[in-house]
Amino acid sequence: MIVKGNVQGVGYRALVKFFAGRAGIKGLARNLEDGSVEIFVDGSKGAIEGFMKMIHVRGRPEEPLSLHVDEVETQWEGEPGYRPPWREYRGFQLDYGAEELTTVERETLESLEWSKLHFWRMGDVFREELRGVREDFREEIGGVRGGLKDILADIKEMHGDLRDEIAGVRGGVRDMHTDMNRSFEEMARRYDAISAELVRTREELTRAVDGLLKLIEEFIRERHGENPNEFEG
Repeated sequence: MIVKGNVQGVGYRALVKFFAGRAGIKGLARNLEDGSVEIFVDGSKGAIEGFMKMIHVRGRPEEPLSLHVDEVETQWEGEPGYRPPWREYRGFQLDYGAEELTTVERETLESLEWSKLHFWRMGDVFREELRGVREDFREEIGGVRGGLKDILADIKEMHGDLRDEIAGVRGGVRDMHTDMNRSFEEMARRYDAISAELVRTREELTRAVDGLLKLIEEFIRERHGENPNEFEG
């Protein structure tokens, strides 16, 4: 099998070995210079077909750190293009290009493969978490926007009520000003009438007093026949 896609530097070979162990098959896996991964497997047809479904991992092809298989080209034994294993193997082995590796060296290299795989998986988990945070943030923003709309609507309503109140107060002040002007005009007219009445009353009193003095003088003159000026003072 030739696996194409983003399958190098992302721990794909470690995943292939894990799936081979789960399927119960033997074989080899190595990186090719064109960026693909070559896999040779030995087992029953049913086990191999199940293995092929497992290794067809879908990721995000637009992201360079995302493990993603575009296609798997398969040649069964006896078909044109089939190639036999390129080296001897025991169980299922990852070929790192070295002739012989110690157990420690092989375990170290495979641990690095698993580290790459975990890093890729952590990236997916982080993206999922980030997507959830974004959704929560979007919902929060939506709630805040709705609250702001309600506040703006309340402010607009309060502004309209205040405008009506101000218009009512202005009308009341205008009416009060008109009433005050009328009251003052009425008072001015009444004051003028009262002033004129007082003047007439004073004149009438003056005439009455003068007439009374004349009557007293005449009365004294008739009774005593004397100069009434003697009684002045």
